[in-house]
Amino acid sequence: MSAQLRCGAGWNRTFSRIATHRLAFSPTAAKRGLKKMKAVAGDGDFTSVGVSCSEEGKLLAIKKQLEKDTTISNVRFDFSNSVFPAGTAGQSKFDIKRYHEQLSTSILGTTLLTAAEIPSTQDFLRNSISTWPDGTAIVADSQTAGKGRRENQWSSPAGCLMFSFVKSLRISGGLAPFLNYVVCLAIVEALQEISLNTFSDSSVKFRIKWPNDIYYDGLKIGGVLLHASWKSSGLVMHIGVGLNVFNRQPTICLHDIFSKSSRKEKSEGGLFSEEILARVFNHMESLFEIMEREGFGPMEERYLKYWLHSDQSVQVKSSEEEKGSDTGPMSVTIKGISPQGFLLAVSDAGEMLELQPDGNSLDMMHGLIHRRL
Repeated sequence: MSAQLRCGAGWNRTFSRIATHRLAFSPTAAKRGLKKMKAVAGDGDFTSVGVSCSEEGKLLAIKKQLEKDTTISNVRFDFSNSVFPAGTAGQSKFDIKRYHEQLSTSILGTTLLTAAEIPSTQDFLRNSISTWPDGTAIVADSQTAGKGRRENQWSSPAGCLMFSFVKSLRISGGLAPFLNYVVCLAIVEALQEISLNTFSDSSVKFRIKWPNDIYYDGLKIGGVLLHASWKSSGLVMHIGVGLNVFNRQPTICLHDIFSKSSRKEKSEGGLFSEEILARVFNHMESLFEIMEREGFGPMEERYLKYWLHSDQSVQVKSSEEEKGSDTGPMSVTIKGISPQGFLLAVSDAGEMLELQPDGNSLDMMHGLIHRRL
């Protein structure tokens, strides 16, 4: 029997709208998903995946697990630069030595897989879930079948930082809707840190568009895709992230943003995908630890500092309208995040409302439904 994510009566349906948390692994589903690994590189071809790890003991355990695993085919694992690595591995351009030098986590990202090309980093981890230790991440130079929200294809141009990771958290079901917010906060705080420390520029301001996009100056530069399931170890997340680092299309990239810095002499050659990924994981592990201890509360003010929606006026529908009522759309003002993890708003009459997506729009800020608190 598959263990669906449930966070209280009626929540399972609406929660999937926020974080696309629909994935549940039953034994049959797991076998079916692992068979997909045979199509990682296409029939007769092999994808080379580099494996690096900060601990030799963990690396040996991975090797033993791979020897037992008969489900992963068409993949060659490269351990040539595995412990305290120097250079690249798995034919990827990603410099794992530079990455590990910047990484300060105890779990998250300490095991890193690298590939020059792969269909989807998210699918790779989800379809080989039992093979990798908690905190494992994979980064690819390019993806041929990247995934976005609601199974839409994610644009994966050259120069984009594309990575996924798996992480278990011991949190209550009521905190699950806030996971997207924590991940986005970690990304933005890491980018702000790079802007200040590497480029000495405090004027660059990155923003969060609810629920899972990263913006700069009105343009999207990144996004987050999150799947989760309940296991004995707690809530297991598979999180995919795409960030425009050197790709100028389809919007703008971090290289061009930082090149406008007041310290242009430092911007030349000063931006590295490896440093970005390491700093994101450094921030993220710290925030996950706070969430396990204290929930989202201590991070809410930091999150709202970066999001785009404070005092934003939006048009919303009522739940009665969906049922055929003649009540028309109403204008409300967004004030924050509700205790359940949705948008908190106030009507023109001063009534407090909770806003939820209707599940029909690609832009979650459109087609919102309100519920009275």
